[in-house]
Amino acid sequence: MKQILKNILIRSSPKMLRFIYELIEIKRSSNLKLKKSIWGFSMFSPNDLMSKGTFEEIDTKFFRKIIKDYECFVNIGANIGYYCLHALSQNIETIAVEPNPFNCKLLIQNIEINGFSEKFSLYPVGAAKKNGIEKLYGNGTAASFVKGWANATVENYSYLPLLSIDQITSSIRNKKTLLWMDIEGYEFEALLGAKQFLAENPKPNLVIEITTNQHQPKGSYWNEKFLKTFELLWSLGYDAYFVNNPNKKIDKSLIFNTHKNKIPLDSYNFLFIPKNNT
Repeated sequence: MKQILKNILIRSSPKMLRFIYELIEIKRSSNLKLKKSIWGFSMFSPNDLMSKGTFEEIDTKFFRKIIKDYECFVNIGANIGYYCLHALSQNIETIAVEPNPFNCKLLIQNIEINGFSEKFSLYPVGAAKKNGIEKLYGNGTAASFVKGWANATVENYSYLPLLSIDQITSSIRNKKTLLWMDIEGYEFEALLGAKQFLAENPKPNLVIEITTNQHQPKGSYWNEKFLKTFELLWSLGYDAYFVNNPNKKIDKSLIFNTHKNKIPLDSYNFLFIPKNNT
């Protein structure tokens, strides 16, 4: 019955369907309870794993180990501020970039209740090659500027502003910075707007989620920007590592063969370090 009603709304009133999605998101965010995390800070989160310490365990452990070595943290696709809270709890200057207004609301609440606002800046935009306006599809952690990403209904979208990473990071040049990016298939486009930032001295270190066949739009098996993303960062002087094996540099042949033969990798979270830092 739900699918029948949904199909009727898609054909007759897509605006009404978007309004219903917004109401669902408002209800979801307003019903959340404040939870104390195992690290001491508190958060409003739709995912209990975040406060319990079992959310992205390998990435979280890696993040907490390295973040103390940086002056600044830039979180592209900050969602509700999970990694921002970790950085701020260690007194690291933090910039969050998050386009989804519902995520931003929770993110701001999470920063405020912990008293972390002094070293925090928020850009409620998407990161892209250049300024503009684009459709963001879906909600929650899988919201994406890529149409059809993670099976998001194409009628469930919002128009949101875009800025380049070069503009977003203009206030933190020449500082030792970690950029953490999880933007659901839009990373190549975002990196095209970060060439000045990635040429800084010192160059920032990067952690980026780059999927192979995960969450691709219907009709697409493979992430066609997978190889392009690596080639861009190689051309800018970076070496690549798996986050779950950060001491062993990834041979370029592995990336070329993975893309050529379309064989999925076990891990899709990558660390990029400038060659002169290795």
